Order: sequence, then structure tokens, then C-alpha cells
Amino acid sequence: MENEPDQANRLVEKVGPTIAALARVSTSKYPGFLPGVRRALRRWELEIIFHAKSGTPSHRRSGNPDRLLFQMLKNVQALHEQLNDIIENGYTGENNVLLNVGAKLEIELDELETGSVSLDEIERSICHLDIAISRAVGGATRPRGALPDVDRYPGLHSLVFNLEGIAQSSGGKFTADKKLGKGTIVRAIDEIRSFSDELGAHYLPAPDQHPVATYERLLSYARSPGMRPQSAGLSRRTRE
Repeated sequence: MENEPDQANRLVEKVGPTIAALARVSTSKYPGFLPGVRRALRRWELEIIFHAKSGTPSHRRSGNPDRLLFQMLKNVQALHEQLNDIIENGYTGENNVLLNVGAKLEIELDELETGSVSLDEIERSICHLDIAISRAVGGATRPRGALPDVDRYPGLHSLVFNLEGIAQSSGGKFTADKKLGKGTIVRAIDEIRSFSDELGAHYLPAPDQHPVATYERLLSYARSPGMRPQSAGLSRRTRE
């Protein structure tokens, strides 16, 4: 899989429409749904590639990527809020310290060798970074506590969570019934496994080994309001 950068695109071409049908997503929603499926698959690929490499000493010392993402998100959001305060104060003039900081930054941004850049442009770039990190963190989100069996398959919880998230955004949903041991998310994972390469198939459960109770819990968690923030990464001025 590491040598196949287009694997996610290939999987979407092979199983995208089937996954959409399983999630009961209408064809009119495909332009938004299928790119979301591709993002979910790319995140899953990264998880299993990282896990496959983590057995080497150098990668064991490199730490947890999700923890680093959370740290980055905290820092970027703090900077984003500070820039918002500085820019807003440029209009109101209420805080002399912020006016001073804004003026100094504008002078230095105007003298960059790469060309003049405004604080507003910097704020928009940081907003985009905020959104990107927020999405990456969302891809790692999982409910608190143990998830039986799912930890045997790195990235599986992220894949299930993200597939349900994009299905919800497209007017659909997956199902999982722990009592019956089946559901449309089970069939979707089976489809992905059947078209994955050897590494991908190794990190997905066989048809008779799905942790359906955990799937049911992940689907419910993905549907909770807190997991679908509408204003993540947006500046206060944009939200207002």
C-alpha cells in the first residue's frame, strides 16, 4: 500500500457507489460523499502504514501522531484567536497594546522578501490550517473507554467513524446490529477489504470476525452533535 499513492482513489472507483448505496446516499449527493469516502480511506491507509512501521526502533521513538495533532490544534487555535483579536481591534481601536502589535506585524509582513502579505491573508491561511488539523483530529476521534476487538485492527475505528460522519453529512447512515451480528457498515468494510491490497486486507477483519458491537457504538458516537461542529476552524468574524 505504501507504494500505491492512488490506492484510495482506486478503492473509491471500485466500491464507492456500493458504499453509497449501503449508506442510503442518493446519487445527487455523490459529489460530496465520494470525496469524503476517499479522505476516510486515506486516513485509514496512513494509520496502518504507521502501524506497520512502528515495530522499528526509530518509529517507536517518534511518538503518537494523534497526540501531536491535538497539540498542534491547540496551538493553532490559540494563535487564530489572537490574530482575530488583533484584526478586530484594528477596526475598533479599543486596545492600545493590540493596536501596537498589529502595526508592528503589518510593517514586517510588508517587508517580506516573498512579497507583501496582510494580516487578513495570514489569518485566512491559519483558518485553513485550523480546519485541516480539526479534520485530521476528527479522523482520530473515538469514544472513551475500551473498544473490544477493534484495536486488533489499527485505523478501523477511524474508518468506521469517518464513513458514518460523511454519510450523515450526505443525508445517509450506516447500520450495525450487535444482536444479529450484521449491518450495512459490516458489508461496507467487507467491500473495502475485498478490493484492498494484501496489507490493507490484513488490517481489516474477515467477514466472520467483525466486532459489530463496537461498530454500533462508533456509529452512535459519530452521530452525536458534538462530533459534527459547524464552526470548526472558522474565525469569530465568519461565524458572526
